[in-house]
Amino acid sequence: MAESEILLKQFSLIDVGIEVWPIVFTDYEQRSLTSPYIDEIWVAQEHGFVSKEEAEKWSAYLKEAVADQRFLSIQTNIITTGRALRSTVHRLQSSRGATASSLVGEVGRVRIRVRAIAQGIAAV
Repeated sequence: MAESEILLKQFSLIDVGIEVWPIVFTDYEQRSLTSPYIDEIWVAQEHGFVSKEEAEKWSAYLKEAVADQRFLSIQTNIITTGRALRSTVHRLQSSRGATASSLVGEVGRVRIRVRAIAQGIAAV
């Protein structure tokens, strides 16, 4: 059983919906608004994740791809939603002394975890 299925069952979610939302960018200027790759290359180098030589090569390659209009970035978002049974909500509230806002926080953590799992799957 997949980890995401375990999480969904743990919270007794029903009416589960999963939507795949792929986004394709071919314009670096548009993509750089949220992911400035050229700047991020140097941050990675500063923190020792890549060598200076690797950062220089990566930066030059990326700049060349942008100049030649060969830039391509694909991001896949997987959005998962579900509705909790009232018994689950009551169980969570009684076991944790949860308020409405803390319950929303708990559901948010599940969404974040499911999203992280989905991103890991997409990266394989």
